[in-house]
Amino acid sequence: MSDQSVPPYERFRRSFLLGIMGLGLLASLLSLFMGQRSPGVGIWDNLTIPLVIGLFSFLLVVLWRSWISTAWVGAAGLILMFSYQLGNLAYRATTGTLQREGLGDGAIWFALFFPLAFLILPLRAALLASVVYYLAGLSTTAMGLLVAQGSNGLNFAIVNPIGQFFLSQLALLAMIYLYAHSQAEYSSVHQMAYTDALTGLPNRRSMGAWIERELRCHSPLGFSILLIDIDHFKQINDSHGHTIGDQVLREVGMRIASALRAEDEVCRWGGEEFLVLAPNTDQAGAQRLGERLSEALRKEPLLGSLSPTISIGLACWEKGSTAETLIQRADEAMYRAKALGRNRLEVA
Repeated sequence: MSDQSVPPYERFRRSFLLGIMGLGLLASLLSLFMGQRSPGVGIWDNLTIPLVIGLFSFLLVVLWRSWISTAWVGAAGLILMFSYQLGNLAYRATTGTLQREGLGDGAIWFALFFPLAFLILPLRAALLASVVYYLAGLSTTAMGLLVAQGSNGLNFAIVNPIGQFFLSQLALLAMIYLYAHSQAEYSSVHQMAYTDALTGLPNRRSMGAWIERELRCHSPLGFSILLIDIDHFKQINDSHGHTIGDQVLREVGMRIASALRAEDEVCRWGGEEFLVLAPNTDQAGAQRLGERLSEALRKEPLLGSLSPTISIGLACWEKGSTAETLIQRADEAMYRAKALGRNRLEVA
């Protein structure tokens, strides 16, 4: 659950793509403007620059209005960049422009493919796409130079900067990959540290951070926590085995999570206990939430015939509360609910 409708990384990716598309549009418009004042503009630029401007404009509007996902817009941007850059290299190679003038001004945008690929695609797919893109550009350029060598000989004043360019692109690709790989490793370790391995829910460490956040900046209405314990869980383990017990824990966690509001958070607190944080929620609202959680388990059996119930201890924020006192109050209320017959909610 999250208190934001759009995940932070998705917002960053959308902003990055808007910036890239905007820069691409600006560069294309500048190229068109300068090309109209230059007598040496080739057929390729005359044909493709207006098309590129139209495509960048379309992608910008689509992304700005959120008509489709950023992944689709990013993929379209990758295809556009791949097609334009390789088409430009092929045109320059086949017309002899490469041997006379080198890679041209458009080559400065060649490297943008790499960060865009690693932003949009999974790590291995991004590496594969980047390597294919790099090798396609390198081989197209090399073939153009070899063809020129057969007729006029190599122009080393052009070959040297081209070689330096592709070596620098290879170094850039390697650095971007190493950074992306290290970030992926960090994300994996971070997820393991803050996620319960059995249920896939956040763990106690995550909940502790969320409660501290609410203590620092909560709404005037305050917030509430609900400590949930599965009734007679030991009997389920003893009668059906730990494999079934693990499945019950996963299913209960899923049902609790599905019954929460967008702003609520849930974690596996430990054993057969779950903890729910309900921001901007007073006692009455938290009691309604607790009833909804109980109903989510009562509406149909788990795993065929099992119908476990839950006991809930509710604690609401009070002036001077700390994370420890809130959890202790919720724990005491939960044990009181179990002592009074289970399958109920008690308020601290």
